[in-house]
Amino acid sequence: MAVAGNHAYVANSTDGLRVYDVSDPANPINTGHGIYNGSAQCVAVAGNYAYVSGYTDGMRIFDVSDLTNVVSVGNINNPGTGFGITVSGNYVYLANGADRPAHLRCFRPGQSLKHRAYKDEQTMPTTRRST
Repeated sequence: MAVAGNHAYVANSTDGLRVYDVSDPANPINTGHGIYNGSAQCVAVAGNYAYVSGYTDGMRIFDVSDLTNVVSVGNINNPGTGFGITVSGNYVYLANGADRPAHLRCFRPGQSLKHRAYKDEQTMPTTRRST
């Protein structure tokens, strides 16, 4: 789950992405729903976009600029198991693992879905580089 402003974004397994107005915490109101053809595991929000990691579906990007009309605008289906996601600065980080060592995949929002992958034994750069 991620909270931004007065809204909570919930990765709700096979139900997809749910958005709730939590301006009254005692009475959350479901304001939006994004259909996800996988198993939504984790969500991160930045600006008008929600980034959802899917168990075997990689990452799906939703436009949440209109919370009553949440729309999928892109995805990347990478090998492995997407189990964690976060946004920091100009990058989306997708934790991805399966029968091999875990990987961290880095994406630049608003650009093509090119990415860099880092295995456990590799060191991530400390400065931002274009992909």
